[in-house]
Amino acid sequence: MRLLTMFFLIISYISAGQKLTINGIVKSEKGEPIPYATIIDSINNAGKTCDANGYFSINLKSGVNVLQASHVSFQKQTKAFFVDADTSVVFTMKGLEINEILVSGTPLNRQALLGMHFLESSTIQNIPTFFGEQDIMKAMTVLPGIAGGIDMYSSIYVRGGNRDQNLFLLDGARIYTTSVAGGLSSLFNSDIIKNVDIYKGLAPAKYGEGVSSVIDVSLIDGKGKPTARIDIGTLRSGFLLKGLNTDKFGYYLTGRISNLDFVSGDFFKKFKLKYRPENNYELYRFEFWDVDGKFTWTPKVRTLLSLGFHKGNEENSTLSKKKNINYDNNEPYNQSDSRGNYSINNNLRFNFNHLFKSGISINYCTWFTDYKQNYRGEIFSDHHSVPIHNITEKGTFVNDFSNRLEFKILILHKHNLQIGTKYSRFLVSPEYGKRIDRIINQETILGVSEKSAVLMAFYAIDNFNISSNSILRIGLRYNKLLSDDTIFNAIEPRVSLSVKLSPTWTYMGGYAITSQPFHVIAQNFGDREDESWMLSNKNLDMQKAWQLSSGFFGSIPGTAIEISNEMFYKQMHNLTMFAHNGFEVKSKFDHLFFDGEGVSYGNELLIQKTSGQIQWSIAYTLAWSKRQFDGINQGDWFNAEFDRRHDLNLNINYSWKDKNIFNVNYIFQSGRPFTMPSAYVNQTSFYNGFYVIGNINNARTPAYKRCDVSYRRIGKVLWGRNFEYNLTIMNVLAQKNPSAVYLNNGQLIMKSWYIVIPSAQIKINLFKN
Repeated sequence: MRLLTMFFLIISYISAGQKLTINGIVKSEKGEPIPYATIIDSINNAGKTCDANGYFSINLKSGVNVLQASHVSFQKQTKAFFVDADTSVVFTMKGLEINEILVSGTPLNRQALLGMHFLESSTIQNIPTFFGEQDIMKAMTVLPGIAGGIDMYSSIYVRGGNRDQNLFLLDGARIYTTSVAGGLSSLFNSDIIKNVDIYKGLAPAKYGEGVSSVIDVSLIDGKGKPTARIDIGTLRSGFLLKGLNTDKFGYYLTGRISNLDFVSGDFFKKFKLKYRPENNYELYRFEFWDVDGKFTWTPKVRTLLSLGFHKGNEENSTLSKKKNINYDNNEPYNQSDSRGNYSINNNLRFNFNHLFKSGISINYCTWFTDYKQNYRGEIFSDHHSVPIHNITEKGTFVNDFSNRLEFKILILHKHNLQIGTKYSRFLVSPEYGKRIDRIINQETILGVSEKSAVLMAFYAIDNFNISSNSILRIGLRYNKLLSDDTIFNAIEPRVSLSVKLSPTWTYMGGYAITSQPFHVIAQNFGDREDESWMLSNKNLDMQKAWQLSSGFFGSIPGTAIEISNEMFYKQMHNLTMFAHNGFEVKSKFDHLFFDGEGVSYGNELLIQKTSGQIQWSIAYTLAWSKRQFDGINQGDWFNAEFDRRHDLNLNINYSWKDKNIFNVNYIFQSGRPFTMPSAYVNQTSFYNGFYVIGNINNARTPAYKRCDVSYRRIGKVLWGRNFEYNLTIMNVLAQKNPSAVYLNNGQLIMKSWYIVIPSAQIKINLFKN
């Protein structure tokens, strides 16, 4: 009898301590998943972080347990329950009862624990941008280590890397351009952005093909009350439809079309010519339209399926036309020049996410992306002795069909194992096109042959919870690229450590090796940018990089002031560069240099206050970025094109009566390098005139300075319908910052494309809340 009693006592003891898996999802009242919410086991004082889809898994002991879900933008929710088997739980959180503009951002020490920067939609909405169009590309430049490129272009340069070294994902699918209207605005429509995850080099092993950064943009699911909205602005007008008022289904459909033709294009130019025909005809146009859509279905609370698309077309993006009447020996002749880019960007994607009762989650994403950038130029002159009529049409394209499958598994409470695979098929043309001479009726084929490749990747990640305050992330990624003429293999270890030193301070450091199969050659012509996408082949190795970084993130006790300071060192290999030698350039591919090396290093400081009526941030980066090619600059190291020694960004937000927000943003950057020729050789009967190039990037433009202000108002009009308007003045101090640097008749010209840009935008909901 005693033995039997002891047996039951032992069984009861073992059962009481048995580990059970509790999995679930955290969502909002609208039914949308809440990414990166925190789940706290109040009894054992252990915590878990939800993934980007709001899923979580946690091991608990059998018996009574208490879990609490929290997120910066939602009210905390606590649930107590008895568990004696693996089970599921759903948290439905209510939004905070305050205006969106007053919601605090995710604390820096919390972002460090997640190993990334986390940019919320409300932050994007409040940054002044060109023509009042909210733009995540411009908003990201308020973070240290992320610098904008040429003025008005929607491109970024992260920690001294090149523009093509950034991986951009839209709901998990890769896209290959980030700008519309020649860079005046970004491809990402801010109306449908939920949040943005930013990794500056230390990305988890699930991400590949971006050696400098990963920008992972998550879009809304479109659930909740039906919404219909229209907006009219200086740059563009648009519409938004979303919501089906059901938990199972959601959708959105949104579109934009440019308005700038009325400001700078045919509308006013032709009106002027009608009354003053003696004027020379000069026209600039920036046109675009795009449509985004997504349909979401949640058949069960732990299952999510979505089908989304983006379709964009820029018929006359950055089109410029010039017509002049010139004279030669008092004889008049006509001369005209027309140049412009024409871009197409289409993306179709499907996502499937499911959380099994066992705690295993599966994520599957497949997509097709079709990107083309075309250029058309026409030069005409009816000069009596040497008439000219040439037409040039050329372009580059990328077709990407990809599949990615990943599993997440909770093992022994402390290990979150993530394994996955990716298969991509690429078809890429660096350049295709033709040149037509109308005078002699001759056509010349341009470009190089298109390339195809298959990329297969496998990765494994272990998020090891060393303790309740320490997370060690160990990852390994294997890439295999099968191009037309060779095979590349790349092994990429990634490791990072996040340690919570106190309730408000976190340390994070790490090391990562990355690679990518693409190279992009870009030429800037001031009012437009020409690019060529190239796949790695037997003559062009994959770009590779390794990076080491370390920093502290936290807040000053007793205040709402947060501070982060991070140092980094990065080496880059197998870089490509276009650098002509001053002669007439017939093809950029005649002046490509391969197998280059790069190095960048620096310190990033961020001080900010993201709560209360007055919110502000100070971001300062001190950095160096250099390049080395055997055939350039006598093999010596030189400054990279966008090496900026100092980069300072000051931002202040002031909210008044919960409906008004004022924003001031000031930018100071060291001038960017450019090449100043050492001499000019005059034209002869044997060769054209040309500049003699000495050292590369041996001079700098003046320091870049810009101050922008904006006013945003949220209220109700038309019998209770929500409205919002935004007034913005870019470059309010009228600083002339050079966007283009070139030589003309022996003189150095630094051209600024604007002085002050005022703009307005208004959004009105058609349905009453």
